[in-house]
Amino acid sequence: MRRHLAMSAVVIAVALAAAVTAAGPTFYVDDPIAREPERKSAAKAKPLGIDLFFEYSFNLFVNASKKPSNRRAGNINTVDEVPDSSWLVNRIGSTPLTPEQVARGVNSDTVPSPEKWTLLREKSAGTNPGFTAKDANGETWFLQFDSPDFPEASTGGVEIATKLFWALGYNMVETFITKFDPARVEIDPKATVKRPSGARTPFTRDDIDRVLEHTHRIAVLGIKTDPDQPAHYVPEYAQDAGYEIIPVPVYYPDATESLGQRVYRRLADIPGDIDMVNVFRRSKDVPPHVDDILAKKPRSVWMQLGIKNDEAAERLAKAGIDVVQDRCLMVELRNRR
Repeated sequence: MRRHLAMSAVVIAVALAAAVTAAGPTFYVDDPIAREPERKSAAKAKPLGIDLFFEYSFNLFVNASKKPSNRRAGNINTVDEVPDSSWLVNRIGSTPLTPEQVARGVNSDTVPSPEKWTLLREKSAGTNPGFTAKDANGETWFLQFDSPDFPEASTGGVEIATKLFWALGYNMVETFITKFDPARVEIDPKATVKRPSGARTPFTRDDIDRVLEHTHRIAVLGIKTDPDQPAHYVPEYAQDAGYEIIPVPVYYPDATESLGQRVYRRLADIPGDIDMVNVFRRSKDVPPHVDDILAKKPRSVWMQLGIKNDEAAERLAKAGIDVVQDRCLMVELRNRR
């Protein structure tokens, strides 16, 4: 009887060992994998344009309603860690990081040379205005600007976020806070601009001169009282250059005068013709002013550097109004003097 039980135990043990062997080992000699091997080449990858409004709507209404799949997470090793790869390098938690290392992030010693900027093309995506440009050393950079109403907000947020995400392990691009003097800006001969019609054509000084040579009376939409704000010193410069300035503030409900001139609350209330409406509003806040602009029918609308709204520009252009976007009026007036 004992021999029979012993033989049964041996048979069961052998069967279990065979089952484990057939299923494969739980751990391999290289467990846990520290870096995921690159299995496929990305040489043939093509750019994919993503409409930000579509992506926002899809995530809000489609992805938000999806139920959890309760599936095991992918791209993890046998100890449930995400191994290093071409897009992630485990840093914080696996390697001691000093505050100085986090503050530096991925940045190298090659910083932009802001003595001269050559514009190549406008920025085509994202909520903040900007463009691609070459610095004085010929290095190409992607420049992004803050909204005029929130200086240092977006750029400061990007600087902080990129450093933190780098510490978490993500491969980030280099980011620097640099200087941008509009007086030291040139337009590359090959630079183009997307027109309201959608066509991309060369951007030249003629686009600017055609507007300025017929301008004498400028209504400043969004003028401010702070002398350190562009919405004050730009129209002040134009006034000193001989242009008639008509203030149209959005804020300051008690103000009755600005730059020595009477304040108007609507463009349509300004007596006489207007040659130009110089706009100092956030890009997303321009469309609500279009009807007021159309009622006044100025020759041109000039949206300051950092302000761009193609929807509003297209409506104005269809009404026969010349439109300039994302350019500094003060710089162009300097170039003409």
